Amino acid sequence: LDRELSARGSISLSAFYARRIRRLLPALAVVLVASLLFGLAIYPRLGELGSLAKSAAAAVLISANQYFLATSGGYFDVGTEFKPLLHLWSLSVEEQFYLVWPLLLLTIARMSGAGDRVSWSRRVLGALVVASFALSLIQRRNRPTAAFFLAPSRAWELGVGALLALQPAGAGRRVPPVGAVGAIVGLILILVGCASLTRTSPYPGWAALLPVMGTALVILGNGQAPASLLAQLLGARLPVGIGLCAYGWYLWHWPLLAFGRYLRLGERRLGPDLGLTVAALGLAALSLRWVERPFYRRDWQASTPPWRTIRVGLGVMAMLLLFSLSVGAYGKWGPRTAAEQRARAIIEDRAHASEGCEEPGPEWVGLPWFSHCRVGDPQHRPSLAIWGDSHAQAWAPLLGAAMQGPGDAYLILSLGGCPPGMGLTPRERSGVVIGPCARFNLAAITALRRVAAHGMTGVILAARWPTYGGAGDVPVLNEGTNYADTSNTSPASALRSLGVALDSTLTLLRQTRLRVLVLLSAPEMRFNLPTCTVFRPAAACGIDRDTYLRHAAPTWDVVRSVAARHDNVRVIDPSDFFCDSQYCPPFVGGHPVVFDADHVTASAAAAFGATIRDELVWLSGGGGGGHP
Repeated sequence: LDRELSARGSISLSAFYARRIRRLLPALAVVLVASLLFGLAIYPRLGELGSLAKSAAAAVLISANQYFLATSGGYFDVGTEFKPLLHLWSLSVEEQFYLVWPLLLLTIARMSGAGDRVSWSRRVLGALVVASFALSLIQRRNRPTAAFFLAPSRAWELGVGALLALQPAGAGRRVPPVGAVGAIVGLILILVGCASLTRTSPYPGWAALLPVMGTALVILGNGQAPASLLAQLLGARLPVGIGLCAYGWYLWHWPLLAFGRYLRLGERRLGPDLGLTVAALGLAALSLRWVERPFYRRDWQASTPPWRTIRVGLGVMAMLLLFSLSVGAYGKWGPRTAAEQRARAIIEDRAHASEGCEEPGPEWVGLPWFSHCRVGDPQHRPSLAIWGDSHAQAWAPLLGAAMQGPGDAYLILSLGGCPPGMGLTPRERSGVVIGPCARFNLAAITALRRVAAHGMTGVILAARWPTYGGAGDVPVLNEGTNYADTSNTSPASALRSLGVALDSTLTLLRQTRLRVLVLLSAPEMRFNLPTCTVFRPAAACGIDRDTYLRHAAPTWDVVRSVAARHDNVRVIDPSDFFCDSQYCPPFVGGHPVVFDADHVTASAAAAFGATIRDELVWLSGGGGGGHP
């Protein structure tokens, strides 16, 4: 574009976008069609096919980043490693950048003289790079998912490359020794990034400087010292060949990894993943030879007017969009096999009456009884409550066993990712705060105090306790989120913080003269149960009792020891209900245990509630002992 401005004084936008279409659309179209067809072949009709189709449509409309921003991070959201087209967010960012970039260059050219056009372009672009980087730092603290996905906070990375392209050229300006050293420093930065950045590193922000500035230094340094050893190595046939395949490798690698992990039900294995990565490189080489190169041959470009290329490109995009919508419609309304119907029944076996109580929102702040999160007689003041994270919301149906008549009601105080621990501020391992927990728990204890003054007798505390003790998901998956207090750096400190927070909660509840049942976690399954029952025998979807108890025991020990300090508290362990002496099966008494991998189903919660009726009677004010 800069050369075109220098030669013609203007830019042909039609020719520019025709080049973008020829360069990007053919291979992208092949990958989208292949992904949709493979999704049709392997996905059960449980929602994944519809999500795949929507993401494909968003990619066609150059808005995959906005789509994944809108759909990622929900509490019951599918893990990112299972989304075949997730990687296309960055292609959308790139193309959004290129919607603005030529117009920016044209505007600067019109507002400056021919002699100082390039210098003004550098100044303006440099200012925009600084502003975009500053925005990424701000959003990384306040809206980390938006900082990752949105173009304004990622444009600085592309802008650094654009600044390189606008650097003055010419052999007389080269300083080979400085260039060689700069390129080596850049390579070191890239390698440090490879070694130090993980899936939990705060990114983008300062961490993004390692790969971005490292790459910029390698490009700039090798341009200054083309005869250096590093320049010669990177200019050899094999690295150049890989570079030529880079776009295709980018397109193919993530769908293959995501589909492979889905078929393995989330188990991470290095060998198969490496094999799929090599296979993606092979597909990229075929794509380069048979799909990409034919569309950007010079003779083909010269014989095809830009507007014809644009019209054909828009037609292909329309067909891709129609195909994506058709696949999505089939995923939603197409016939289901018997296994898919059983899996759908498991997914639907959840506490629908209290849906909306597991997500943050302004509705519950300031309401005396959290009126939209209650079950039973709306005219009756709640006699019992359950308080905790999304597991509390899932366990809520067990309170039905305590309801004595049509006038009873109970309260659900739950917020996803927030345990009932006063002063605890859970964060992901990446440092991102999990919801407004402190504010929610303060509102919860305020509501309980108000309702206790009008006859409430007891509250159940329920949570996915092991995660807050630093244990993460069950070890079978080698995956998952550890939740910890802001000061935590280890599981040991996480356990200490959880103990202090739970003790504070129980002290406040004792002062409120409420009886308390602390409900330990139900066994977590090895895999997502609905999907597992489609691909494997049901008996293979549970977990060994010893495996789960080893995972949960350190946290449970802390919970029990804290509860023992308060004579208004009892602890309930559901292990014996859900497990035999050796195994925790996925179905108990004909009821599925969980509707995903760890949230108990409504039917299982209700069945368990019937087995602890005596404890619920005590919680309701009956029975002896334990009441302050």
